[in-house]
Amino acid sequence: MTWRKVISIEDESRMEIEMMMAGEAARLLGISPGKLGDYERMGVFTARRDQTGRRIYTEADLVAIRAHMAQRVMHRPKQKEAACST
Repeated sequence: MTWRKVISIEDESRMEIEMMMAGEAARLLGISPGKLGDYERMGVFTARRDQTGRRIYTEADLVAIRAHMAQRVMHRPKQKEAACST
């Protein structure tokens, strides 16, 4: 996992934040980079962008995405068990 430090100037305050690129975040989460975009459009989180417009993710973003993924798994309808023939 590769985090890189980014200086963010928002609301006239400077803070140093560790960020990860979309491909790395997707690999870590076990999903595709496109799925990250889907989650952003669904409002699970709001991705920040670097100077070139690429999406970058914080650890908090990854936590929110993991929580969303876990919630979806918990709310899936249970599949019927296959009938056993003996």
